[in-house]
Amino acid sequence: MKKRIRKIGIIAATATLALGMNITAFADDQIGADGTVTTTSSSIEIQKGITVNGSLAYVYGPSVTYNYTVAPAAVESGAGVTDANGVKSVVTAGPAGGVTLANNGQITFASEEVSTANELTGTITANVDITKFTKPGIYRYEITDITSTEALFNAGITRPDGYDTTRYLDVYIHNNNGALEVYGYVLAADNETAITTNTTKSTGFTADSEGGGAKTDQYTTIDVTLTKNVTGSMGDINHEFPFAITVDNNGLAYYGNKGTAATTDNDMTDTAITTTLKNADTYYIAGLNPKAAVIYEETNDTADEYTLTITKADGTELFNNKIAANEAKNTGEAALKVSNYDTDNNAQTTAAQINADNGNKAITFTNNLEEISPTGVVMRFAPYFLILAAGIVLLVIKGRRTKEA
Repeated sequence: MKKRIRKIGIIAATATLALGMNITAFADDQIGADGTVTTTSSSIEIQKGITVNGSLAYVYGPSVTYNYTVAPAAVESGAGVTDANGVKSVVTAGPAGGVTLANNGQITFASEEVSTANELTGTITANVDITKFTKPGIYRYEITDITSTEALFNAGITRPDGYDTTRYLDVYIHNNNGALEVYGYVLAADNETAITTNTTKSTGFTADSEGGGAKTDQYTTIDVTLTKNVTGSMGDINHEFPFAITVDNNGLAYYGNKGTAATTDNDMTDTAITTTLKNADTYYIAGLNPKAAVIYEETNDTADEYTLTITKADGTELFNNKIAANEAKNTGEAALKVSNYDTDNNAQTTAAQINADNGNKAITFTNNLEEISPTGVVMRFAPYFLILAAGIVLLVIKGRRTKEA
């Protein structure tokens, strides 16, 4: 499958925000590395990031839609901004409708192959309607992430405690030859009353603005293995036993491979995998969504009656019994969840759930066949043993009678 690697990262820019003087134009309208943009554009792009984790260099990212709202911020009286020249300007709440979000405030991440070394990013576009403003000034708006916990949970995304769901956008408007015009933006994480050139700005809802990748939304893929063992003096260690693997990966692609660990060259979308495994063989599946589940099933296609034991990584036995010729046995009617993320099914998205060890991550099928006593040995030799025993008894009786005489 051809790789479609999403454009990753944040376009960084540097700028000095000077109120009314020495304004430097930006080549793009994204929030810069210092949270400021000087532009006459009526729209601004704000970044949203997801930290993607996995054992491979690339994995298939989540499929999720985020929702945001924008509204005039509640600004305290006397709030203001002071520039590098010591010039202060008052900040007020923006007029209703002065800033709107494109696409009804939605950002959709469609699952595609992405790098685990970089942050997956999307864009929120804020548009300014200059007709809503009546005079120059600095106007503040509050942008809020209202994505439901259920939506994050269903996508397999964890959100750390204390995640900051709000950003504050200051829109700078001045008079240009009698016409009001946007000439800059500043994005901040806090509704500060006094913003100066040294105040920390924000680049959006990203790892940089949150203080590190661990403090933003996380998407962590899971790897699982199926191992085949054949034991017993009569077990055929070279026989390839048929297996069927059913994969429910939340509709997303993943990676699978027999014999050696899965790589990014082994991407697949199959919900049903058929393979054969002999003694010590392993089938590897990597890059699964945290809500994924699998069912493993083996068919005994031999004429022998093996004893099959199915065990989880934590030692729990899922099955331990005879499996007759041409009989199939699986891990059970309930599919095995690949992580503890979905254990409670209560739409919780704490990182502790996904990081917990889960016995379902490594499943082992062991077929045992021991040797038996050669059929008929006892019956063939039994008459001779009986004759010999009878002769001994007669000799003992005769001996006793001889002594008595």
